[in-house]
Amino acid sequence: MAGEEPMSESTEVGSPEKSLEQYSLASNLHNSEIILMPPPPPYPGLGPEPSSVPPVLQWRTPVISEEAAKQALVEYAEKKCCYRTSPALNMVVENLQPFCIYRYRLESYIEARTLKRNFEPYYGEVIDSNGTPPSLWEMNVDTPPMFEAGQKKFIVPHTSTVETCHRCSGTGRVTCWSCGGTGRSTCFSCGGSGRQYNGNMCWSCSGSGRRICTACTGGRITCDTCFGRNKLHFFTEMEVIWKNIDSPFVTDQDSGLPMDRYKKVTGKKIFVDEQPMVVPVMSFPDPMVNSVSLSYVQQHNAQFADNPRIIRQRQTIEQVALIKVNYTWGEEPHTYFVYGEENKVYTDNYPAKCCCAVM
Repeated sequence: MAGEEPMSESTEVGSPEKSLEQYSLASNLHNSEIILMPPPPPYPGLGPEPSSVPPVLQWRTPVISEEAAKQALVEYAEKKCCYRTSPALNMVVENLQPFCIYRYRLESYIEARTLKRNFEPYYGEVIDSNGTPPSLWEMNVDTPPMFEAGQKKFIVPHTSTVETCHRCSGTGRVTCWSCGGTGRSTCFSCGGSGRQYNGNMCWSCSGSGRRICTACTGGRITCDTCFGRNKLHFFTEMEVIWKNIDSPFVTDQDSGLPMDRYKKVTGKKIFVDEQPMVVPVMSFPDPMVNSVSLSYVQQHNAQFADNPRIIRQRQTIEQVALIKVNYTWGEEPHTYFVYGEENKVYTDNYPAKCCCAVM
């Protein structure tokens, strides 16, 4: 199909059942035993805020002038290699068909916490081993700016212990991987034969086929687990992951504009509601928006009720401009779309193309 270049696949638009991003906590965790904890308490310190609802007059179907529609097509053709601008300059506009399009978006900012045992070399520092460790959700952490992804790790208080290194049994050294502990490795010059390719004795190993291992001293190397310190600092580590779950939906059902074209255009925001937990939109003029809002809010709240938990939600409604232009050029009928605040153009039947330079 002719027109703009294809865009990458995304879950930005679609039905309520398919647009909700699936978040798998397991994919973000290390291979370790997960310590199950009770459900988290409500996220503290975030009270409800009033929503921003402009006058109903702003919900009228957006329109543009014929001149603006023509100019959008001219600029579109100028940017396309092998598209001539003559149809855009000389076309006869038959009619402009506006559509009333809304883009609803629910964002849930979630926080996931996990616990695991970890260790690091012990350098003699003071460790925190006395006291009762706090539970998973009792630990206070600094949250990134709302709706921004992030990840942090913390040592849980009162969980530290010092133990002998299990890798080297407290000696600080282990068997060399290169020579297997013999202190001598195969000569790289003769491959262990003791002779060079011409039959002469190998000068590198003096004919023995083996030479002193350069990777170790006497067949032993520094332990790579405790770094030669003999002991390890064990502790419980909490990993916190913040992620923004974004579920958009566009009400366009039959305009003819491919749905993926809405992904990279902006609309006019006519409704903004940000709270710890939003209430579904119930009285918007387009009933499809109300239905999608109810579905998305229910899905998010059910999916992120425990761990991960929702710490902030935001729902917005944008009105996206969409005009279908029917025109003739060379006595043939053609169409194109002008959409978004950027007046982007989409057409699959531009009538004048060539295989040379832009004209």
